[in-house]
Amino acid sequence: MENKTRNMEFPLRPTEQKWLSRPVLIATVIIGIITAWLILRSFGYQPVVMSDEQRFSTYSRLLPLSDASVPSYLFYFIYGITNKCGRDFLDCGRLLNIFFFCLSSVPIYAISRYWLTKKVSAYVVVLSLMAPAGYYAIYYMPEMLYYCSFWMTAWIILREGRGTTSLVGACISGIAIGLLSLIKPHAFFLLPAYVIFKSFLYISYRNNVSFIRAIMHLAGAFFAVAAVRFGLGYILAGPAGTDLIGSMYGTVAHKSTQGAPLHAALAILHVLKGHILGILILFAMPIAASSMAISNPGTTNSYDSRKAILLVACILLTMLLVTAAYTAEVNGMNKYESIERLHMRYYFFLFPFFTIFAALYNGNNSLRPKNWQKILIACLIGVTLYAGFDGLKGYTPFAVDSPDLWAISTTRVNLHLFTLLQAFSLIILLIKPANSSKFFIYIFLPLTLIVTAVQFPKVLNHYKTPSPADQAGMMFDLAIGSTMPVAIIGDDDSDATRTIFHLSNKDIEKYLIPNDTLISYAFLPKRIHWIINLGQNPLSPDINGQLFFSAPGYSIWHVDRGIWDIDFSDPVLPSVKEIRGVSGAEGFGRWSDQKQVVINFTVAIPSDVKLELTAGAFAKNIDQPFDIKIGNQHQIFKIKQEVSVFTADFKKIEPGTHEITITVPDAISPKDLGMSKDPRKLGASLVHLSLAPIGRN
Repeated sequence: MENKTRNMEFPLRPTEQKWLSRPVLIATVIIGIITAWLILRSFGYQPVVMSDEQRFSTYSRLLPLSDASVPSYLFYFIYGITNKCGRDFLDCGRLLNIFFFCLSSVPIYAISRYWLTKKVSAYVVVLSLMAPAGYYAIYYMPEMLYYCSFWMTAWIILREGRGTTSLVGACISGIAIGLLSLIKPHAFFLLPAYVIFKSFLYISYRNNVSFIRAIMHLAGAFFAVAAVRFGLGYILAGPAGTDLIGSMYGTVAHKSTQGAPLHAALAILHVLKGHILGILILFAMPIAASSMAISNPGTTNSYDSRKAILLVACILLTMLLVTAAYTAEVNGMNKYESIERLHMRYYFFLFPFFTIFAALYNGNNSLRPKNWQKILIACLIGVTLYAGFDGLKGYTPFAVDSPDLWAISTTRVNLHLFTLLQAFSLIILLIKPANSSKFFIYIFLPLTLIVTAVQFPKVLNHYKTPSPADQAGMMFDLAIGSTMPVAIIGDDDSDATRTIFHLSNKDIEKYLIPNDTLISYAFLPKRIHWIINLGQNPLSPDINGQLFFSAPGYSIWHVDRGIWDIDFSDPVLPSVKEIRGVSGAEGFGRWSDQKQVVINFTVAIPSDVKLELTAGAFAKNIDQPFDIKIGNQHQIFKIKQEVSVFTADFKKIEPGTHEITITVPDAISPKDLGMSKDPRKLGASLVHLSLAPIGRN
C-alpha cells in the first residue's frame, strides 16, 4: 500500500527528497572517479571536427561576436575565457566541457527522483556520465554546454507539473529556453513541445486554471523567450545579436525554399527512416515502456511520467524533422555531407530520458501489457530486427554524430548482436516488464558503453599525432605570433582549416589551389607578407620570398612585396604618386573608367622588368587588344571576361620612367548598354599589378 501511495504522489514527500544518503554519497565518489577518467581520456588530441571547431574557436576567442555566422552568443561569451590559456585554449575548452557535462548530473538526478528510487536514480546518473555523449567533451563546440543547459531547462519545465501552474513558473521556463537559444539556435524548436506540454497541464488542472489564464501563461513564457533571446543577444553582439538563426543556417534555410518540394520531401523521408531505425536499435525497449506508462494510470506514477514522456516525445519528433530537413538540404555540400549521414548529435541530449523511461518498471512485477500494447511491442520487435539486419544498410552513422550507434555497427556481427539483444528486451517486456527494465539498464546499456569505450579511441588515435597542417599552425603561432597577416595556401580545405585553428590571428586569407600551381603576387593582398604553404606549390620567380621554416608537408615563407606592387582593392597605394582613369577601390579591385589608365610610381621603374597584371575585361573589350606602355616600350595584350593574369617582359626602358599607361580598346558605360544606370565608361576590372626587376629571385 505504501508503494502504491508513493507512486501516485507528485512531488515526492520531503522525507523522501533527502539527497544525502549512502547511495548518493557512493554515487558522488563514483562521479568523481568518472570525472577524472573523462579528463584523462579527453586530452592529448588535435581538433577533430573541422570546420565546426575552427568556427566556434574563432568566434569565441578572436573575432567580435557580431561577426559570428552561428548565433551561439552565450557559448562564445563563456568560452572566451579560454583565451586566458594562451596556446592551451583547446584543453581549457575541454575542461569547461567536462565541467558542464558533469554538472548535468544534478538535474538528471533531480528528474530521475520524480519516479525512481535513490539507488536507481544514482545509477542513471552514472550511466549518463559514462555514456558515449561524453566524447563530445573533446570538441571545441557548444554540445556540452547545451547538454547541461537543456537538462536544467527540462527540470524547470517539469517542475511546472508539480501542481497548479503559475505565470511566474511559465516565465522562468521561457527565460531558460531563451538562454538555451543563445547557446544553439536549435532551442527554438523546443517551443512547440512546450506549448503541447502546457496544454496538457491545462487539461489536467482546468478546474483550477481558466483558459484565459492558461493563454496568459503561454504568452508570458513566449515574452520571456523573446526578451532574453533578443535583449541578451543585443547586449552580447549588438544589432547582429537579434538575428534568430545566423547567416550560416539562414543560407541553408533560403536554399531549402528554392528546390523542388516533392524531391525535398522524399529526401526528408529517407533521412527520417534512417534516424528512426537507428533510434530503435538503441532505444526500442524504453520507447515501448513509455507507451505502457502512458496508458496504465495508477502505476509507476504514470500521471506524472506522462508529462515527461509527452514533453520528450514532442521534442524528439520536432528535432527529427529539423535534422532530416537540414541533412537533406546540405546533402553534397562537401565530401562529408550526404543524405545517408545520421546527425544524431542534434538530439543526443535526450538520450538519458530513455534510460529513465526504461527504469520506470524496475521493481514493478504486477504490470502486464494490454492486448493492443502487445501488438505494438510485436511490431517494434519486427521493425527493430529489420533495422539491424537490413534497414540500416546504406546509412552512415559517423563517430562524431552518433558514437554509440557507430560503435555497435562497426562490424555486422556487433550490429546483429545488439539488435538481437534489443529485440530480446522487448520480448521480455511482453512477459515481465520489470525483468525487461533490469535487462536493458543493467545489461544492454553497459554493453553499449563498453563497446563504445573500446571502439571510439581507435578514431581518436588518428588525432594524437599532429598532422603537418597542425604543425604548420602551431609553428607559425609560436614563432611569428598573432599580429602578422598570413595566407594559407594548399589544395585541401580541411588541412587549411586545421592550420587556421591553431592561429591566434584575426587576419588570415585562405587559398585552395591545385598542387604545383605557382604562387604569385596575384594571389596575395598587399598586406600579406607571410605564407604558410601546405601543398607542393613553388613560389613564382618574381616573388622575393625567403624561406623561414620548412618541414615535411609544409613550409613558411616571408614575402617582400617591393615598391612596384599594386593591390587595386586597397584604398591606399603608398608606392603610387598618382593614378588616373580608375574608380574608387572596391572589394575586387578597381574599374578603369576612362580611355586610358595612368599609374605614376613614386620611384623610377628599372630598365628591365617583368610585368604581371591580373584583370578582367568588360563588355566589348573582351578579347580585344589593350595597349600597355612603360616609357618607350609597349605591348599589346587581350583580356578575357573572367579575371586572368597577363605577364610580359619590358626591357631597355628609358631611365627615369615612372609611369605605366594602359589604353582601353572601347570604354563604354553600363548605362549605354542598358545594363544599369551606371554612367562610368568601363573597360577593365583591375585586380593586381606588379613589376619585378628581371633576374630578381
